[in-house]
Amino acid sequence: LRGHERPIYHVSFREDGKYVVSGSSDSIIKLWDGSTGTELMTFRGHKEPLTCVAFSTDGNRIVTGGRDGIMKVWDMSTGTELTTIQHGDGKVHPGQGTWSVAFSPDGKHIVSGGSNDKIKIWDAATGAEVMALGTGETGVLSVEFAADGRRVIGCGRLEPVVRVWDAETGTEVLTL
Repeated sequence: LRGHERPIYHVSFREDGKYVVSGSSDSIIKLWDGSTGTELMTFRGHKEPLTCVAFSTDGNRIVTGGRDGIMKVWDMSTGTELTTIQHGDGKVHPGQGTWSVAFSPDGKHIVSGGSNDKIKIWDAATGAEVMALGTGETGVLSVEFAADGRRVIGCGRLEPVVRVWDAETGTEVLTL
């Protein structure tokens, strides 16, 4: 995919494969046709490099996260920014920010992980924090909801451990 001016840090297919979203160190999000590679839309609003992007399960929204800990939810069809969420402290620190984002299967929540030791669950419509899950790690590299939305999985950058939490209670239920 050519169109960004700087390195691309994260890409994601929409579930049906029709679209691809990319986030770059140029602070720009681009939407692409997943079959032809044609650039369809550019989303602007982040001030710092983007580190993670994800589609909602229904494919109508995109969540993005950046090095400053700012996350944004976008309407995929119009490019309109719907919500801004502050995962971090809003400042850019080397190697810090939001590193991973994902929507819950029902699209009501977003899970995020980043340079602090918390996995956070947010209300996707309002941006309100619903829950913070402690990991004991110094940074969360990857987060995801289970397909049924009842659990959250995440891993940190220093321990060779994967943790699973109950998404409603915040109770850690499994360590792999």
